[in-house]
Amino acid sequence: MGERDHDPALEHLRLGRRLTIVGGNGERPALDRALLGGPSTSPLSVIVMPNPNATASLRVEVLLNGKRIAIAGVNSFGVISAGVTWARRNPADVTAKMRADKEFNEGDFLREICELDITGLDAVKDKHVSWAHGILQPDNEVTIRILAAGPFDPPHRVTMTPNNRWRDP
Repeated sequence: MGERDHDPALEHLRLGRRLTIVGGNGERPALDRALLGGPSTSPLSVIVMPNPNATASLRVEVLLNGKRIAIAGVNSFGVISAGVTWARRNPADVTAKMRADKEFNEGDFLREICELDITGLDAVKDKHVSWAHGILQPDNEVTIRILAAGPFDPPHRVTMTPNNRWRDP
């Protein structure tokens, strides 16, 4: 996004990061004004690129029904993800082959789920990290806040990252 494309309405989203807006009519990337209370004009993807001068990473705070679940973060490079997943499968998707498998549990396969996950990747240590995984109920309220660099909670679970095929040997 060049200087002539600067939109002051985006300033609160920046937090020291360069934002790349993808979408629009091909002349100038369009901001999805629905995020800012206006009409949506196009599909939008916001990619937050690392600031090469930054010494610390953003943090993600997650609250469930007003109670803090975690402040997730990594020290320098990585990924933080906080989200809700809902799924319910169609019973017509169960095949005879699936039913013939002794390890297949049709009840588990068809159950409706609504879950909260706070996970990430510490790219420096090459480890997957997890702060929380839980079941959500109707009327739960999940709040996700993006925080500036600062202290964060240690993950509850750390696992080795499988071999990454995109890395040089």
